[in-house]
Amino acid sequence: MKIFLVLPDSDDVLYSRVFGINFPPVGLAYLSGFLDYKGHKIKIVDMPALNMNLDQFRHLLRSEKPDVVGIYCALTRLNQAINVAKIAKDEGAFTVFGGPEPSINGKTILSENPCVDAVVRGEGEMAFLDLIERIEDGEGLKGVEGVTYRDGKKLLENSSRLLIKDLDELPFPAWHLFPIERYNLFNYFPLLSIASSRGCTFNCSFCAVPEMYQHTWRGRSPENVADEMEYLVEKYSPSVIFISDDCFMANLRRVEKICDMIYRRNLDVSWACLSRTDLPLSLMHKMKRANCIALLFNLESHMINNSEIVKAAFKNAKKAGIIGVANFVFGFPGETYSVCKRNLDFILDLDADHAMFFRNVSNIDIELATLNEIEKEAYRAFYLRKSYYLTHLIRNINRFSLNRVNFHFVIRYLKWFVETIFFVNQL
Repeated sequence: MKIFLVLPDSDDVLYSRVFGINFPPVGLAYLSGFLDYKGHKIKIVDMPALNMNLDQFRHLLRSEKPDVVGIYCALTRLNQAINVAKIAKDEGAFTVFGGPEPSINGKTILSENPCVDAVVRGEGEMAFLDLIERIEDGEGLKGVEGVTYRDGKKLLENSSRLLIKDLDELPFPAWHLFPIERYNLFNYFPLLSIASSRGCTFNCSFCAVPEMYQHTWRGRSPENVADEMEYLVEKYSPSVIFISDDCFMANLRRVEKICDMIYRRNLDVSWACLSRTDLPLSLMHKMKRANCIALLFNLESHMINNSEIVKAAFKNAKKAGIIGVANFVFGFPGETYSVCKRNLDFILDLDADHAMFFRNVSNIDIELATLNEIEKEAYRAFYLRKSYYLTHLIRNINRFSLNRVNFHFVIRYLKWFVETIFFVNQL
């Protein structure tokens, strides 16, 4: 049986254009590794990376005739995911949605879109494996845990599936199936990702991760994480590895052990991760010693009330020689335009090296057009400050020289910086 796993295009995401980032789809990567290990024939179709439009996708399906098309679906990809499913259904494939959006709104997606045959809720490996093996054997989906599906005119929801107890048992991603040459940073430097943990115990209103993973957090062992990083370095030689965990810092002792192992193995690769703001400076120094190049601090509106902790995080990152990036989400429920402006002023006062801004597109209190303009205004306000140009360039050139970063990297970085300023100026 032939299986396609598809990443559809997303709604316009400014941060990817500002930073020249094309992130690899790490969730599909682990799923593909698991299915490949189980002996199934998989084809990855990363439409954004391949610059593939819907007509080209239809041509591909007619040429290769997959039996099952699994489609990753987050809220920002929902419209395109439905378009992909319509084409796959027209071409005779069984269509399956997986990811954050179907995990929380699976029945709604099925009821509104006849082109979707089933959704996998939550963790995908075991549920999707059971689903495709049932289809291959000509059996129905009754009792396949973690699956909601269409049975004639009925929508049936099976019970939830228990989470995988030991994530170390999962095989590494099947990156050989992906167009890895398309994944890069600053439109140039090879980039790959790993997920060292799954889940989150917090309950942010804009995020589906806690519900996807049953409000738990599970971490892989430091040894297993270091093994995967070493495997990526030896086989693919990425310039940067992004640790994509929503809660990499949930267990700081585990983070320390991972850093120790990266250092002892002398892994020649830079890496970055998402982070909370209350990290001790001693841990930042240890992360820097292990080649951590950037910390992406997750910031939210309510953190303004703890501004000293947030400011200390960026100051400590500078002391440790790590790039501090402010990740900020605009448009929480109840937020008005004036509140968003106040939040932007807070970000500008942090002296962050970079900033990524996001829209909470599920918020009904602010029109999407207003959120779009706030996002553009935020990028203009952050990157077009005259004081920022000089401070940023001096700081980072000095940082690069201290780290003995090669001349080629510095030139490429400066080229990206100039291009970004021109791009932001045109928003």
